Amino acid sequence: MLLSIQKVCSNKTSTTSNQTKASIVGRLTITTHDNPDPKRRKGTLFLNDLTTNDSIYLRVDLFHHELANNIVQITQWNHIKFDNNNNIEWIEASLNHIYPIGTLAFSSLQQILQTEQIAIDLLANIPDVSIFSAQDLLLLNKRCLASSCQQEKQEPIHVVGRVSSKPVRSLIPGRPAEFYIELIGFQGDTSTMIIFTGDDLLNLYHTFQTDHWYVFMYMKTGAITIDNQLVRGVLQFVSNQSRCYQLDKDKIKQIKTISPSIDDDDEKEHEEEEGIQQQHEKQEQLFLPPPAILRPAESTSMTTYEGIITRVIEPSFGVYELDHDVITCLFHYTDYSLVYPYRQGTRIRLSCVHMLGIGPGSTIMEVWDAPTMERGDYKTHIILVGCLKTHIQIIEFPNHIKCSSFNTRHKANPWSLSLYGPIFKECINTQADFDSLIQKLEIQASLIHKFKNSISSAKLLRRLCRVFTNKINKTTQPIFGNDWYHDIFQHEQSCSAVKTRASSLELKRYPYVSDIVKLLLEDEERTLQLSRHPGERGSSREDLRVDMTMALHNEKERNLVIMGIVDAMPDGRLYILDDTGKLPLVVLSEDAQDAYDLYLGDLYRVREFELVKEDLGYQEEGGSRVLLDCNYIVCDIKNLKHVAMVKSVKRTSMSIIEEVDYMKVKGFKRKHTDNENDPMDIDNNDDQQQQQQQQDSKCDHKDPNSQIMLHILEIQPPILSYQQDNSFELISHIQAIRYPVVLDDKNNQDKRPQEVHLILSSQTTSLRYLPQLYPGCWVVLSLLNNNNNNDKIIDEFQVVETVKYNPKKMKLPPIPPTLVVDPDRHQLITTHPTQRMIEFIPTNLTGVYMPSAIKQIYSTKPNDRIYQVKDIIKTTSPKKSSLLVNNNNDNDKDSLPSMVEIGKRFFEDTVNVQGVIVDKGFREQASRAKGAIDTNARQVFEELGVGTGQSGRNQLFFRVRQTDELDTVDIYMDAWNRTWPLGLIPGALVTFYHLVRKKSDAGLVMCQMLPCSYAKVSEQLDPRSEMIRTKDIPSKKLQDLIKNRKVGNDNNNNNNNNNTIKLPDDVDDYDPLVFKTICSVKSIICVNLWWKCGECGTVVKDNKCYRLCKKAKRSFMANALAVISDGTFQARAHFDGERLVFKLLNIQDSLVDGIKTAVLEYGKVTYSSYYGQENHYATGEEDVGEDLQPQGYDHLAEEDQELLRGGVTLPKLCRRVTSTGKIYTLFASERAAKSKKDATIMQQLNLRAISIDSQKHVAIVKEPRIVVVELELMDPAACAWDMVMQLDNICTYNQQVEQESSSPISSSQQQE
Repeated sequence: MLLSIQKVCSNKTSTTSNQTKASIVGRLTITTHDNPDPKRRKGTLFLNDLTTNDSIYLRVDLFHHELANNIVQITQWNHIKFDNNNNIEWIEASLNHIYPIGTLAFSSLQQILQTEQIAIDLLANIPDVSIFSAQDLLLLNKRCLASSCQQEKQEPIHVVGRVSSKPVRSLIPGRPAEFYIELIGFQGDTSTMIIFTGDDLLNLYHTFQTDHWYVFMYMKTGAITIDNQLVRGVLQFVSNQSRCYQLDKDKIKQIKTISPSIDDDDEKEHEEEEGIQQQHEKQEQLFLPPPAILRPAESTSMTTYEGIITRVIEPSFGVYELDHDVITCLFHYTDYSLVYPYRQGTRIRLSCVHMLGIGPGSTIMEVWDAPTMERGDYKTHIILVGCLKTHIQIIEFPNHIKCSSFNTRHKANPWSLSLYGPIFKECINTQADFDSLIQKLEIQASLIHKFKNSISSAKLLRRLCRVFTNKINKTTQPIFGNDWYHDIFQHEQSCSAVKTRASSLELKRYPYVSDIVKLLLEDEERTLQLSRHPGERGSSREDLRVDMTMALHNEKERNLVIMGIVDAMPDGRLYILDDTGKLPLVVLSEDAQDAYDLYLGDLYRVREFELVKEDLGYQEEGGSRVLLDCNYIVCDIKNLKHVAMVKSVKRTSMSIIEEVDYMKVKGFKRKHTDNENDPMDIDNNDDQQQQQQQQDSKCDHKDPNSQIMLHILEIQPPILSYQQDNSFELISHIQAIRYPVVLDDKNNQDKRPQEVHLILSSQTTSLRYLPQLYPGCWVVLSLLNNNNNNDKIIDEFQVVETVKYNPKKMKLPPIPPTLVVDPDRHQLITTHPTQRMIEFIPTNLTGVYMPSAIKQIYSTKPNDRIYQVKDIIKTTSPKKSSLLVNNNNDNDKDSLPSMVEIGKRFFEDTVNVQGVIVDKGFREQASRAKGAIDTNARQVFEELGVGTGQSGRNQLFFRVRQTDELDTVDIYMDAWNRTWPLGLIPGALVTFYHLVRKKSDAGLVMCQMLPCSYAKVSEQLDPRSEMIRTKDIPSKKLQDLIKNRKVGNDNNNNNNNNNTIKLPDDVDDYDPLVFKTICSVKSIICVNLWWKCGECGTVVKDNKCYRLCKKAKRSFMANALAVISDGTFQARAHFDGERLVFKLLNIQDSLVDGIKTAVLEYGKVTYSSYYGQENHYATGEEDVGEDLQPQGYDHLAEEDQELLRGGVTLPKLCRRVTSTGKIYTLFASERAAKSKKDATIMQQLNLRAISIDSQKHVAIVKEPRIVVVELELMDPAACAWDMVMQLDNICTYNQQVEQESSSPISSSQQQE
C-alpha cells in the first residue's frame, strides 16, 4: 500500500508505518532559494507530493546528493504532528529504508555506494592521477601560495581525507549559499578546508558526515583572507567539474599507497607544524568522561559525543539531556530548527561541541534538573554547547511517535516556563553569546523561584526579569553571527558563541537566603573564628565569651551575589528575604545617614558581604545542650545596590525645597507635583499602583489638618515589655517637634511648633518605620482613610497626666502629647525619592515668638561630639578653674568630657565614643528579680530576637579599643530586654552614643549603656590585616609607675618620731593609657596551658570533658606571669591568650598546633617557679596566681610532659627565655589594685614594708603590675646600637650646652 504526501498530511495526529502498514511515495527535493518561512528554509530537505504542491519536511539520518530530485519509496517511517495550529509536522526515516520507486531489492544508498566504488577503482588504475593526503596537500598549497603560482593556470587537485568538522552553512539572503568542510589526512595532525559556493551545491552538504573518508577530484586551490590578511589556503569545489566519493576501509588502504612524496623543505615545515600540533594535543582537558562515548576531535580541542536524548528540557534553546549524564545547548548551532526539535529517544552524534562545566549552586541547573558528574571531591554539571562549527548527525530514531514529553524528570512550573519566551527573543535581537545566554537564564530562574510569592504581580516579576537580563549584553568581540569566516577559520583563537576558553563557566550565583548559612559557614577555608583583636588586655573568662564565626568575602568568588528584598520586620530590624527565608542585615556606612537611605520593600543586590554566626547555645541543668544561633549578613552600603522598585513604587515621598532654620521656622506650606517615571520603576502600569496613586491623590487634597511635619530629635532603641494580656511587645519612644502644614497662605493660621512623643510598637507593626528614621530627619505624619473632613491629626495625640505615674507627687516635667503610630490609620512619609513627591516650603516666624519650651529643647541638645577611647579613660579630675566654663564653650571640640563625679562614682555627662571592638562576652550581673521576660528568655529570643536566650544571662560586655592604638575601655549593656545587638563583633568599628561613665573599684573608667544608648557600626576590620600605629604610643620607664608612692612628714601625727608616711591626694589615680617599654624577661613566675570545656569550664583531657558535657566546644587557654626589667625598675607582667604567651616563649607558628595537640592529651600543662624564687616573689601577700590558674589546678608541670619532639617541655621553654637574654618591646597598661574600704595606708601606697635606718624611712615597694597587650621581639645588637647612639646624642648635647654657657663669660673677660 502506497500513501501520497497529501494523504499523510491530512492526518490530525501522529502516525507511523507500523500502524498504517503502508509506504510513502514522493520526490526528494532541497530548497535552493531564499524563503522567509522558517519551515521552508534554504537548504532544507523536503518530500514533495507527485501530483499536488503538498510537501513535508523529511528528517533522515544520512543522505546522498545523487538522491536529490529522485522519486523514492519509504517503507519505515514516523509521521510527527507537532503543532496542528501552526501546521508543524515532519517525517522521520532512515536512508536504509528509502528505495527507488518500483524496486525493494537494494536501497537507494546501497545502489549509489556500489556505483561510487566502481568509479574509485577506475580512478586508482589511471596512472596520470595523483591523489594527495590532506596533510600533503596543505604543504603543497602553502608552497604554491608562496610562489604566487595561483596566478598561473592550475592543475586540478585530487585529495583524500577524513571529514573532521562540518560547520554550518552560510545562508545570507540575496547571496549564494556557502559552506566548508575540514579534511584531515592519515596522520591526523594537519588539515585543509574545502569550500563549496553556490545554491546548486547545497545538496552536497547533507552528503558529508564527520569521521567518514572521502576522495575529492578536480578541485582548485584558493586562499581565504580576513581583514585583508591571508588566513590559510583552501580547496575550491567547482560546480559541474569537481567530484567526491565516499571510501570504505579497503579503498582507504589502496588510496594511501599512491600518495606522492614531498620535498625535503616541505618535510621540515611539516615536522615543525607536527610539533606545534603535538604540544596543543598535550594540553590537559578539565573533564574526561568515559572514552567509549566521549573523545576529543583531532582537528580542534572540541569534543564529539554520541548519546540518546533522554529528556527534552527546553527545546526553544536546544536544551536536551543525553544519557542522563550531560545536557546540551544548541541555541548557537544555527542549523538547529526551533520548528523541528528533536524528540526524546533519538540517538544523535554531536561533533565539535564545546564541553563546559558549571559548578553546583546554579539555579537554572536546578530548574532543569541537570545531571551531575563527579570530578574529584565535588560534583559539576556538564553542558555541551553547539556553535557555528558544530555538526549534528542523527544515528537512530525513536520507536515511538510521542512529542509532548518535555521535562519528564522535572515537573517545571508552566507559569515560569512562559517567561523564557522574552529571553529567547532578547538573545536573538542582541546576538547574545552563550555566556550571556546562560547568565540571563540563571537570573531569570533565580528571580522566579526566589520571588514568585514575595512579588505577587506576575507583570511586575516579568518586567523585573527584563530589567536584569537587559543589563547582561556583552559587547566583547567578535559578536555572534557577525563574522562567519572568523568563526570557521580562527575558531581556535576565539569563538563568538562561547567566549570563555576555560573548561568551566562561572555563573553569577544568586543562592536562596535559606541556603546562604549552610553554603558559606560549612566552607572551612572561608570561615574565621572571631577571637580577640590587638588591644585585648587582662584575663577574660572564656566560658562567658560569645563564640563568633565569620564567613569572609572571597575575592575569587565575585560571582556570588545575594538577591533579595530589603525590608523591615515588626521587630524594627532590617532583613533581606526571599520566598525561602530571611536573614537580618547590618548595613555599614561611614556616614550614618547613608545607612538610612534605603528603599524598604525593594529589590537589592549584595555583592561583597560577610556572614556572621554568633553561637549563644548553652548547657541546661539536665545536661542537654540548647542550640541558639544568631546569623546575619554584614555588608557595606556601597555593595548594597538598589536594582528595582517593588513596594516603594506605590509610596509617596516628601522633600523640603528650602533650608530650614530651626529657631525661626513656624510651619510648612505644601504643594504637590508629579515626578517623571523613575528608570527603576518597572511596573508603572500595574493596576494596584494606579489604585494606590488614586488613594494618594485623595490624600493630597485632604484638609490641611490631616498632616503635620515632624522633626525627629531622639530615638530610643526598642525595649521589650510584658503586657497585661500575657504578651510581649517591643516599643520604641521617639522625641520630635511637630510643625503645622498648610496648603497655602490663606490657611496659615496661628499655629506654633510643639514637642510630641511617638510610640512605635511591634504589635501595630509600626516598628517597620524605625530603619528609616534617625535624629535630625524630617518626616510627614498623615492620616489614612480620611472619610470625615473633621478628623484632625492633632486629635490623634493623647495627653498623659503625670499624676497617674507619680504617687509620691514629685515635681516632674509634663509629658508631651503622645501618639501610638498605627500603620492602618497613620502614614509616615519620608524623604526617599519616589514617583509621587510632595514638596514643602518652610514658613518663618513673622511677629510670632518661638515657644520657650522649643527654644529650650534646641538649646540643650546633647553634645554630639564623638570621642576617642583615650579621651574618656583618664581618671584625673580637672582643675576647679576648668570646671567653670561658659555655655558657649560646651561644644568646643578641643574640650574633654567632664570628670566631675556625681552619685556613686558616676560622671556627670554622657559621651559618644568610637573604637574597635576587641572582645565580647557575658558578665555576671548583680541580683535582679526574675520577671516574665527573664523566665521566657528562650522564647523571647527565638520569636523577637530579644535578650540572650538564657535566663539569668542578662549583661553583655564589650571591650573597645582605640581606633589605631592599643588603649581600651569596657562597655556594659543590659541585654535582657533589648534586641540582640547585630554587628557588634570583634573587629567592628563602632560608635556608641549616650554612654554614662563610671569609675570602678580598681580605678578604671568603664561605660554603661542606658536605655537611650545605641551603637552604629561603620566598618568591619579584618584582624589579619589590621594595622596598629605603635610609633605614636608613648614610651615610659617602669620607675615612673611608682612616682606617686611618696613618703613624707605629717606634723599632725602623734607618732613618737614624728616621721610618718603621707598619703598623696591622688594616690588612687594612675595613667590607664597604654605605653611601651624596652625590657628583658628576668624570670617567668608561672605559665598555664590547658583546654577548657565551653560549657562547664573544666579541663578537657584526652578530648573528653571532665563532666562529660555532650556536644560542648572546647577552647584553648593560655596565660603567663613574668618579671620584667628595663634597667630602672622591675614589674610583674601579665600575658593573656595564646598569641602573647607563645610570643613570650618564642615559639614559631609552625609549632603551635603540635603543642596544642600535646596539651590536649595531658589535659593541662603548668609551670611555676614560686618555690624556687627569692622571698619577695614567694611572700604570702602576693596574689601571684590570681586569675591565672585553671579550675582543678593541683600540680606543677612534670618534666616528662613532652610538648615537642626532642624532649622539649614547658620548663625548658621557660628557662630558655630567661637564659638567652632576649630584648622585647612591651605594650602594656598599668593594672591598679582594687581599693578596699578598710585598706591601711601601706596597702593604699602599695608598699610591702618600711624599715627604719638612721632615723630615715626606707620603703620596700611592691613591683607594679602591668597587663601586656602586645609584644615584639627586638634585635639585641640593634637595640644596643640605638642606646649607644642615644648616649652619644646626649653627650653631644651636653657639650653644646656647656660651650654656650661658657662663651659669654670668656667674651666678657676679654673685654675686661
